[in-house]
Amino acid sequence: MRLAERTALVTGAAKGMGRAISLRLAGEGADLVLAARDAGPLEAVATEARALGRRTLVASVDVPVFLAGGIRPENVRAARCVTSRRRSAYT
Repeated sequence: MRLAERTALVTGAAKGMGRAISLRLAGEGADLVLAARDAGPLEAVATEARALGRRTLVASVDVPVFLAGGIRPENVRAARCVTSRRRSAYT
């Protein structure tokens, strides 16, 4: 597991590419912080990640509004921050 002992923050994690990225990171051993607007599908992704033995934290938020409030990804302690619209890495 290449990402064991790491935590990944994924925005847009409920559907599509964000969902796929989340499950791939979980498969590689990362615990997850999942963020998206749609709580139902977001919980489904968290359930799948937990089935892989990963710890997950779910945040049902509108990420651009959240970020506009002064919370920046570089202030979040995470191994990697990935958005489904644009890929970015913060170490």
